[in-house]
Amino acid sequence: MGAKERFKLNGLPQEAALRLFRQNVGDNVLNSHHEIPKLAEIVAKECDSLPLALVTIGRAMASRTIPEDWRYAINVLKSYPSRFPEMGKYVFPTLRFSYDSLSDDTLRNCFLYCSIFPEDHDISNRELIELWIGERFLDDFDNMYEAQERGRFIINSLKLTWLLEGSYVKDISYEEDHVKMHDVLRDMAHWLAHEHENEILVKEHTGLIKSQEIGRWKEIVRVSLYGDNTQFLIETQVVCPCLQTIFVIGSKLLRTLPGTLFQSIHTLIVLNLSNNRNLRELPVEIGALISLRYLNLSETCVNNLPIEVKNLTQLRILLLDEMMSEQVVIPLGVISSLSSLEMYSSIEYYFRCKIDMKLMIEELECLEKITDVGLTFSSVSPVLKFMCL
Repeated sequence: MGAKERFKLNGLPQEAALRLFRQNVGDNVLNSHHEIPKLAEIVAKECDSLPLALVTIGRAMASRTIPEDWRYAINVLKSYPSRFPEMGKYVFPTLRFSYDSLSDDTLRNCFLYCSIFPEDHDISNRELIELWIGERFLDDFDNMYEAQERGRFIINSLKLTWLLEGSYVKDISYEEDHVKMHDVLRDMAHWLAHEHENEILVKEHTGLIKSQEIGRWKEIVRVSLYGDNTQFLIETQVVCPCLQTIFVIGSKLLRTLPGTLFQSIHTLIVLNLSNNRNLRELPVEIGALISLRYLNLSETCVNNLPIEVKNLTQLRILLLDEMMSEQVVIPLGVISSLSSLEMYSSIEYYFRCKIDMKLMIEELECLEKITDVGLTFSSVSPVLKFMCL
């Protein structure tokens, strides 16, 4: 419209949001059962102060006088908002205009990808750009530096269209380092991803994942599992032909991953196992992930990478930051085998080797090549050590 000034219009305050929602539900319904007023507050909260959602969902519930209907609506809005008919019919198509107005498919893919994180998650800009690179969204650049610059430009573009917003994180007084998605925009992103056959599954408070559940992932492209109690019990190999991305984050119980899981997902390109502080080892079957481009083991207790990691010749990003172990042992020959590696980040690591100066030199040359172009986040030379057997 040629506006000379731009300013942020915040969502409605909590009291005003509830008042708007109640107006659209109507007093007859609110007074029809003693439980409904409290349930209405929960439904209104799921609309996250967005007037469009408050009006639409309020009108949809205007004839619902049975508490069970309200509980069902709450469960749907919390877990699968796109299954709520009015969301897909009125709310998402209206919000979609901002998505459709993005200048190219790269921006659209990057926006949809942000919904792989849980609700209200503060997303690190650096982590997000690394993941976009791993996902091949930024492949049209000659080097990692240019891809990172493009990633920063995309984040700013999504913020300018209000599809992302800056996020204040504890101990950080500015917004440049983190972003987050509005809950309703995140729901819309899941709806759009499903529409484009690029489905994203996000599960919080995850418990035991069994073979039967993984068997239902056959059409899922990206899976994100968050929770203290995440574990796997996979007794039989399960085929997931579309699966490209797995996040397993924040488990206190996870000590290893079953090899059968990796044998089931040859299409995997991103594996994020960060912040599993009791994860101690990787199965040798990780070598079967020959398409893997991004591997994050930061904040885990893994102290010995299996030699089979050398099979991951497509790997571009390997992250071993803030490891719980005193040392991370990398078998000699692994780094030099990772011919596509462009970003390596670690606090301290060791090479386990026999006395083989030729291989030592090859490893050093590979690491120096990476650091020479400024692609790592920590210096290599002060912490490089060899463990001679």
